[in-house]
Amino acid sequence: MSKQTEQNYYATLGILSSAKPDQIKKAYWRLAEEHHPDKGGDENLFKRVCDAYEVLSHPEKRAMYDRGVDPSDFKSNADKAKERINTLVGSIIHANAFMADYTDVIVRLREEINEIDIQYHDEIASKAKLVVRYDSLLKRLNNCDFIVAFIEETKAHVLEKIDELKNDLEIQKEMICLLEEAAYAVDPDDYKAGDNGKQSSKESEEEKR
Repeated sequence: MSKQTEQNYYATLGILSSAKPDQIKKAYWRLAEEHHPDKGGDENLFKRVCDAYEVLSHPEKRAMYDRGVDPSDFKSNADKAKERINTLVGSIIHANAFMADYTDVIVRLREEINEIDIQYHDEIASKAKLVVRYDSLLKRLNNCDFIVAFIEETKAHVLEKIDELKNDLEIQKEMICLLEEAAYAVDPDDYKAGDNGKQSSKESEEEKR
């Protein structure tokens, strides 16, 4: 973790690690007003309070901090989408060295993203069934404390994975948006709005046939 995150953000705001968002906000406003340089406060303390609030008020950055991961490494879904598109483009180009033009790459990218979408949805459905099964077991085994603890821990991991997959689906949406924007920017006349966003006119003609 970087020097910036060596400070205890919870201690800086004077709150517990279990603090709710509204408690974090109240602590921040109280301390920010107290230490604001314009009101004669300590500029360094004010900056520490702001740094702590920036991380703890952001759910994903806070989760990273709680895991001991540097929050400055946080990437938005848009950033992750760009990275994934670049990775897919690289694999497509290597696998298809003689693709005709940019449109072919766009079409292939869309196909790849749609295939991954289906995989994510299938995996979420599968894990949701597991959660239902765990709930059923918990009701029947509520007197076996050690077994219940194990099932609850396992269920928590499955729910965490479901959340990750759902976030991955949001990144997929970002990828589609970025992809269509790029395609439209290259050749607006060759794309039109379709069920999957802007669609190649060549694809449309083939579909009509």
